[in-house]
Amino acid sequence: MLCLSGLILTSCDKERNPFFKKGNPFAGLPESILKDTTSVEFPEKEYKFGTINEGDKVTHIFQVKNTGAKPLIIANAWGSCGCTVPEYPKEPIAPGATAEVKVTFNSAGKKGEQHKSVTMQMNTLMHNEEIFLSGEVTPHNNDDKK
Repeated sequence: MLCLSGLILTSCDKERNPFFKKGNPFAGLPESILKDTTSVEFPEKEYKFGTINEGDKVTHIFQVKNTGAKPLIIANAWGSCGCTVPEYPKEPIAPGATAEVKVTFNSAGKKGEQHKSVTMQMNTLMHNEEIFLSGEVTPHNNDDKK
């Protein structure tokens, strides 16, 4: 009974309860990012790389424009899997300025249609913004190894 009451009491403490942050787009964002929001524009949100061979790497640069009045801060960025790696500016992007987010997709071990995303935590109203890569990966022909 004592354990159960402890669980109930800590479940209401949003600061100490790790489950409260699960799925929360604001998790890990400093308060300054949450209060100083700005707006962002992506001239291109999806890059279709066409057909590549298994093992090829595709790199694409997405433009990110700060269309708001406050500096744009990309606090974190991650790919939908380990094969998709973003490189993003660590310094704030001034109002009206444009920066680059470089995304590399490694097709090793992949085959068929691929749809990958990069999620970026930033100080916009949505707090999470996504860009996408998609295309077809042709698998290696194992008959060539005979």
